[in-house]
Amino acid sequence: MSQASVRNPRFAGLFYPEDERELHDFVERMLVAYVPPSKTTLACRGCFVPHAGYIYSGECAAKTFALVEIPDDVIILHTKHVREGPPLAISHYDYWRTPLGMVPRAADIAGELAQIGPAKPDTLAEDEEHAGEVVLPFLQMLNNSVRVCVVAVAHLDKTTLKQFGQSLAEVCGKRDTLIVASTDMNHYASRKDTERLDDIALERMEALDPDGLMDVVNANHISMCGAAATAAMMHACIALGCDELVVVDHCDSGDASGDYERVVGYASGYIR
Repeated sequence: MSQASVRNPRFAGLFYPEDERELHDFVERMLVAYVPPSKTTLACRGCFVPHAGYIYSGECAAKTFALVEIPDDVIILHTKHVREGPPLAISHYDYWRTPLGMVPRAADIAGELAQIGPAKPDTLAEDEEHAGEVVLPFLQMLNNSVRVCVVAVAHLDKTTLKQFGQSLAEVCGKRDTLIVASTDMNHYASRKDTERLDDIALERMEALDPDGLMDVVNANHISMCGAAATAAMMHACIALGCDELVVVDHCDSGDASGDYERVVGYASGYIR
Protein backbone atom coordinates (compact mmCIF):
# COMPACT_ATOMS: atom_id res chain seq x y z
CA MET A 1 0.00 0.00 0.00
CA SER A 2 1.41 3.39 -0.98
CA GLN A 3 1.85 6.04 1.66
CA ALA A 4 -0.75 8.82 1.69
CA SER A 5 0.47 12.12 0.29
CA VAL A 6 0.03 15.15 2.54
CA ARG A 7 0.13 18.77 1.49
CA ASN A 8 1.62 20.53 4.52
CA PRO A 9 0.79 24.19 5.13
CA ARG A 10 3.11 26.54 3.26
CA PHE A 11 1.62 29.85 4.34
CA ALA A 12 0.71 29.40 8.02
CA GLY A 13 2.40 32.23 9.88
CA LEU A 14 2.33 34.37 6.74
CA PHE A 15 -1.27 34.59 5.52
CA TYR A 16 -2.92 33.30 8.69
CA PRO A 17 -1.86 32.32 12.25
CA GLU A 18 0.44 29.32 12.60
CA ASP A 19 -0.64 28.43 16.13
CA GLU A 20 -3.69 26.14 16.28
CA ARG A 21 -5.47 27.96 19.11
CA GLU A 22 -4.71 31.39 17.70
CA LEU A 23 -6.01 30.38 14.27
CA HIS A 24 -9.11 28.75 15.73
CA ASP A 25 -9.97 31.80 17.82
CA PHE A 26 -9.18 34.25 15.00
CA VAL A 27 -11.46 32.51 12.49
CA GLU A 28 -14.14 31.86 15.08
CA ARG A 29 -14.31 35.54 16.04
CA MET A 30 -14.76 36.53 12.41
CA LEU A 31 -17.43 33.94 11.71
CA VAL A 32 -19.40 34.59 14.90
CA ALA A 33 -19.47 38.30 14.11
CA TYR A 34 -21.34 37.66 10.86
CA VAL A 35 -23.69 34.80 11.72
CA PRO A 36 -27.17 35.92 10.54
CA PRO A 37 -29.75 36.70 13.25
CA SER A 38 -31.77 33.66 12.19
CA LYS A 39 -28.68 31.47 12.70
CA THR A 40 -29.72 29.58 9.56
CA THR A 41 -27.42 29.08 6.59
CA LEU A 42 -28.17 29.17 2.88
CA ALA A 43 -28.00 26.08 0.69
CA CYS A 44 -25.90 27.34 -2.22
CA ARG A 45 -24.19 25.75 -5.17
CA GLY A 46 -21.28 28.16 -5.24
CA CYS A 47 -19.56 31.08 -3.58
CA PHE A 48 -16.55 33.30 -4.12
CA VAL A 49 -14.13 34.55 -1.47
CA PRO A 50 -10.76 36.34 -1.39
CA HIS A 51 -7.46 34.66 -0.56
CA ALA A 52 -5.19 37.38 0.82
CA GLY A 53 -3.75 37.46 4.31
CA TYR A 54 -6.48 37.25 6.92
CA ILE A 55 -5.72 40.73 8.29
CA TYR A 56 -6.60 42.10 4.85
CA SER A 57 -9.41 39.91 3.53
CA GLY A 58 -10.39 37.49 6.28
CA GLU A 59 -13.48 39.41 7.31
CA CYS A 60 -14.63 39.68 3.70
CA ALA A 61 -14.42 35.90 3.35
CA ALA A 62 -16.04 35.32 6.75
CA LYS A 63 -19.07 37.43 5.86
CA THR A 64 -19.97 34.96 3.11
CA PHE A 65 -18.83 31.75 4.79
CA ALA A 66 -20.98 32.62 7.83
CA LEU A 67 -24.05 32.64 5.57
CA VAL A 68 -23.41 29.57 3.44
CA GLU A 69 -24.03 25.95 4.38
CA ILE A 70 -20.81 23.97 4.06
CA PRO A 71 -21.57 20.42 2.87
CA ASP A 72 -19.22 17.48 3.31
CA ASP A 73 -17.83 17.88 -0.22
CA VAL A 74 -16.31 21.16 -1.40
CA ILE A 75 -14.56 21.89 -4.69
CA ILE A 76 -12.08 24.77 -4.42
CA LEU A 77 -11.24 26.52 -7.69
CA HIS A 78 -8.43 29.04 -7.51
CA THR A 79 -6.16 31.03 -9.72
CA LYS A 80 -2.69 29.83 -10.63
CA HIS A 81 -0.06 32.16 -9.19
CA VAL A 82 2.60 29.63 -10.24
CA ARG A 83 3.59 28.27 -13.65
CA GLU A 84 3.94 24.65 -12.62
CA GLY A 85 1.31 22.13 -13.67
CA PRO A 86 -1.32 22.02 -16.44
CA PRO A 87 -3.71 24.96 -16.93
CA LEU A 88 -6.52 23.04 -15.18
CA ALA A 89 -4.72 21.13 -12.45
CA ILE A 90 -6.52 18.77 -10.05
CA SER A 91 -4.49 18.40 -6.87
CA HIS A 92 -3.23 14.88 -6.16
CA TYR A 93 -2.73 15.27 -2.41
CA ASP A 94 -4.62 12.74 -0.30
CA TYR A 95 -4.74 15.15 2.64
CA TRP A 96 -4.32 18.86 3.23
CA ARG A 97 -2.90 19.75 6.62
CA THR A 98 -3.52 23.08 8.36
CA PRO A 99 -2.85 24.07 11.98
CA LEU A 100 -6.46 22.94 12.64
CA GLY A 101 -5.85 19.40 11.41
CA MET A 102 -6.14 17.28 8.27
CA VAL A 103 -8.64 17.68 5.43
CA PRO A 104 -9.05 14.61 3.20
CA ARG A 105 -9.26 14.81 -0.57
CA ALA A 106 -12.60 14.02 -2.20
CA ALA A 107 -10.98 11.34 -4.32
CA ASP A 108 -14.19 10.30 -6.06
CA ILE A 109 -14.86 13.86 -7.22
CA ALA A 110 -11.26 14.35 -8.33
CA GLY A 111 -11.37 11.08 -10.26
CA GLU A 112 -14.62 11.90 -12.02
CA LEU A 113 -13.42 15.37 -12.99
CA ALA A 114 -10.21 13.95 -14.40
CA GLN A 115 -12.12 11.31 -16.36
CA ILE A 116 -14.50 13.84 -17.90
CA GLY A 117 -11.86 16.52 -18.59
CA PRO A 118 -10.55 19.02 -19.50
CA ALA A 119 -8.93 19.24 -16.03
CA LYS A 120 -6.03 16.85 -15.38
CA PRO A 121 -4.46 15.32 -12.26
CA ASP A 122 -1.34 17.18 -11.18
CA THR A 123 1.51 16.94 -8.69
CA LEU A 124 3.07 20.40 -9.02
CA ALA A 125 0.59 23.30 -9.09
CA GLU A 126 -0.15 23.38 -5.35
CA ASP A 127 3.35 23.12 -3.91
CA GLU A 128 3.94 26.87 -3.61
CA GLU A 129 0.36 28.13 -4.11
CA HIS A 130 -1.57 29.93 -1.36
CA ALA A 131 -4.97 30.53 -2.97
CA GLY A 132 -6.45 27.17 -2.04
CA GLU A 133 -4.72 26.74 1.29
CA VAL A 134 -6.08 29.92 2.89
CA VAL A 135 -9.68 28.81 2.31
CA LEU A 136 -9.30 25.59 4.29
CA PRO A 137 -9.44 26.89 7.91
CA PHE A 138 -12.85 28.47 7.26
CA LEU A 139 -14.18 25.17 5.91
CA GLN A 140 -12.71 23.22 8.82
CA MET A 141 -14.31 25.53 11.37
CA LEU A 142 -17.72 25.19 9.75
CA ASN A 143 -17.68 21.46 8.94
CA ASN A 144 -15.09 19.22 10.57
CA SER A 145 -16.05 16.39 8.19
CA VAL A 146 -15.34 18.36 5.03
CA ARG A 147 -13.50 16.80 2.07
CA VAL A 148 -11.99 18.91 -0.69
CA CYS A 149 -11.13 18.68 -4.35
CA VAL A 150 -8.73 21.51 -5.17
CA VAL A 151 -8.29 22.66 -8.76
CA ALA A 152 -5.91 25.36 -10.01
CA VAL A 153 -7.40 27.32 -12.91
CA ALA A 154 -5.24 29.37 -15.28
CA HIS A 155 -6.53 32.41 -17.20
CA LEU A 156 -8.09 30.36 -20.00
CA ASP A 157 -10.33 31.09 -22.97
CA LYS A 158 -14.10 31.24 -22.55
CA THR A 159 -14.78 28.02 -24.44
CA THR A 160 -12.51 25.96 -22.19
CA LEU A 161 -13.91 27.56 -19.04
CA LYS A 162 -17.46 26.77 -20.12
CA GLN A 163 -16.48 23.18 -20.91
CA PHE A 164 -14.87 22.87 -17.48
CA GLY A 165 -17.93 24.41 -15.84
CA GLN A 166 -20.15 21.85 -17.53
CA SER A 167 -17.87 19.07 -16.27
CA LEU A 168 -18.17 20.46 -12.76
CA ALA A 169 -21.95 20.54 -13.09
CA GLU A 170 -22.01 16.92 -14.25
CA VAL A 171 -20.03 15.86 -11.18
CA CYS A 172 -21.85 18.11 -8.71
CA GLY A 173 -25.28 17.16 -9.98
CA LYS A 174 -24.82 13.72 -8.40
CA ARG A 175 -24.12 14.96 -4.87
CA ASP A 176 -24.41 17.81 -2.39
CA THR A 177 -21.36 19.89 -3.25
CA LEU A 178 -20.30 23.52 -2.83
CA ILE A 179 -17.98 25.10 -5.41
CA VAL A 180 -15.77 27.80 -3.91
CA ALA A 181 -14.00 30.22 -6.25
CA SER A 182 -10.96 31.73 -4.53
CA THR A 183 -10.18 35.13 -6.04
CA ASP A 184 -9.08 38.64 -5.24
CA MET A 185 -10.31 41.56 -7.30
CA ASN A 186 -8.22 44.30 -8.97
CA HIS A 187 -4.63 44.74 -7.75
CA TYR A 188 -2.46 47.77 -6.96
CA ALA A 189 -4.45 50.73 -8.20
CA SER A 190 -5.85 53.61 -6.16
CA ARG A 191 -8.94 52.95 -4.07
CA LYS A 192 -11.04 54.99 -6.50
CA ASP A 193 -9.78 53.16 -9.59
CA THR A 194 -9.98 49.77 -7.90
CA GLU A 195 -13.59 50.35 -6.90
CA ARG A 196 -14.46 51.37 -10.46
CA LEU A 197 -12.76 48.34 -12.02
CA ASP A 198 -14.11 45.93 -9.43
CA ASP A 199 -17.63 47.21 -10.02
CA ILE A 200 -17.32 46.48 -13.75
CA ALA A 201 -16.47 42.86 -12.99
CA LEU A 202 -19.02 42.49 -10.19
CA GLU A 203 -21.79 43.83 -12.42
CA ARG A 204 -21.19 40.99 -14.90
CA MET A 205 -21.10 38.51 -12.05
CA GLU A 206 -24.41 39.74 -10.63
CA ALA A 207 -25.85 39.44 -14.14
CA LEU A 208 -24.82 35.75 -14.15
CA ASP A 209 -22.69 36.39 -17.24
CA PRO A 210 -19.44 34.40 -16.95
CA ASP A 211 -18.45 35.05 -20.56
CA GLY A 212 -19.11 38.75 -20.02
CA LEU A 213 -16.96 38.65 -16.89
CA MET A 214 -14.00 37.37 -18.89
CA ASP A 215 -14.68 39.93 -21.62
CA VAL A 216 -14.67 42.93 -19.27
CA VAL A 217 -11.69 41.65 -17.29
CA ASN A 218 -9.66 41.33 -20.49
CA ALA A 219 -10.92 44.52 -22.14
CA ASN A 220 -10.39 46.71 -19.08
CA HIS A 221 -7.16 45.04 -17.91
CA ILE A 222 -8.76 44.21 -14.56
CA SER A 223 -6.22 42.24 -12.55
CA MET A 224 -8.81 39.97 -10.92
CA CYS A 225 -6.55 36.99 -10.40
CA GLY A 226 -9.29 34.39 -10.08
CA ALA A 227 -11.56 35.61 -12.86
CA ALA A 228 -11.28 32.31 -14.72
CA ALA A 229 -11.96 30.27 -11.58
CA THR A 230 -14.98 32.47 -10.87
CA ALA A 231 -16.27 32.14 -14.43
CA ALA A 232 -15.95 28.34 -14.27
CA MET A 233 -17.81 28.27 -10.96
CA MET A 234 -20.56 30.44 -12.47
CA HIS A 235 -20.87 28.22 -15.55
CA ALA A 236 -21.27 25.18 -13.31
CA CYS A 237 -23.85 26.81 -11.07
CA ILE A 238 -25.88 28.11 -14.00
CA ALA A 239 -25.90 24.61 -15.52
CA LEU A 240 -27.17 23.34 -12.15
CA GLY A 241 -30.10 25.76 -12.26
CA CYS A 242 -28.87 28.70 -10.20
CA ASP A 243 -30.42 32.05 -11.05
CA GLU A 244 -29.11 34.46 -8.41
CA LEU A 245 -25.65 35.75 -7.50
CA VAL A 246 -25.43 37.98 -4.43
CA VAL A 247 -22.39 40.11 -3.56
CA VAL A 248 -22.19 40.04 0.23
CA ASP A 249 -19.15 42.28 0.72
CA HIS A 250 -16.80 44.44 -1.33
CA CYS A 251 -13.80 46.16 0.22
CA ASP A 252 -10.06 46.66 -0.25
CA SER A 253 -6.75 46.43 1.57
CA GLY A 254 -6.42 50.16 2.23
CA ASP A 255 -7.76 50.32 5.78
CA ALA A 256 -5.51 47.45 6.91
CA SER A 257 -2.36 48.63 5.13
CA GLY A 258 -2.83 52.40 5.37
CA ASP A 259 -1.97 52.68 1.67
CA TYR A 260 -4.91 53.93 -0.38
CA GLU A 261 -2.96 54.49 -3.61
CA ARG A 262 -2.06 50.82 -4.17
CA VAL A 263 -4.91 48.71 -2.86
CA VAL A 264 -6.13 45.22 -3.64
CA GLY A 265 -9.87 44.78 -4.01
CA TYR A 266 -11.74 41.97 -2.28
CA ALA A 267 -15.28 40.70 -2.74
CA SER A 268 -17.28 37.74 -1.52
CA GLY A 269 -20.72 36.37 -2.20
CA TYR A 270 -22.77 33.34 -3.14
CA ILE A 271 -24.76 31.90 -6.02
CA ARG A 272 -27.89 29.78 -5.76
